[in-house]
Amino acid sequence: MEWARVLPVVKDFVVTLAAVGGFVIALLGLNAWRRKLVGEVRWDLARRLLRGVYAVRDAIHSMRTPFMSSGEMAAAQQHRAGGKLASDEPANLNSTQEEAQRSATVAAYEDRWAAVVKALSELSVAALEAEVLWGREAQKCLEPLRSCARELYGNVAVYLRLQARGDSSNALSKSEQIVFPIPDDQGVDRFAARLRTPMVALQ
Repeated sequence: MEWARVLPVVKDFVVTLAAVGGFVIALLGLNAWRRKLVGEVRWDLARRLLRGVYAVRDAIHSMRTPFMSSGEMAAAQQHRAGGKLASDEPANLNSTQEEAQRSATVAAYEDRWAAVVKALSELSVAALEAEVLWGREAQKCLEPLRSCARELYGNVAVYLRLQARGDSSNALSKSEQIVFPIPDDQGVDRFAARLRTPMVALQ
């Protein structure tokens, strides 16, 4: 008789205990899954952010390359004119050979800069996502890279202007230190060294 009354109580207790245990296990599993998901999102974003930084770095390195082929200049002039020119035709038939060369060089630098802008634009998307996850510090890490890009653009403009005037002053020499990978007296390319700063910070 005694067992008949105790057995349902024990059964209800075991069922309740199993339900509570199942709930706790499900909750722990859900938390582990959420942590894994957040970790994957953060890892993927960090990878995209670093890839974007490397893309900007490579575009800046390409812009600083001293060698500029006639093919690159001709393609840039075609691009500037909307593809209407044949690759062997000068942009302006009335211009001298020197003016045509200068115009082609400017067009090539415009194309190189467009690649930098594209890479910076793609990086900005990842940087905004990073700011959501990690705060303003994510954007601050990228400021030296953006600053280098602006400095390069300004110095290319100065270099092209001084070259067009035939100016060989100290200002031209200073801009060439930025425009081209020229080492200083200690044999260090200072601009390239500054370009590495955000990469070190992100790694």
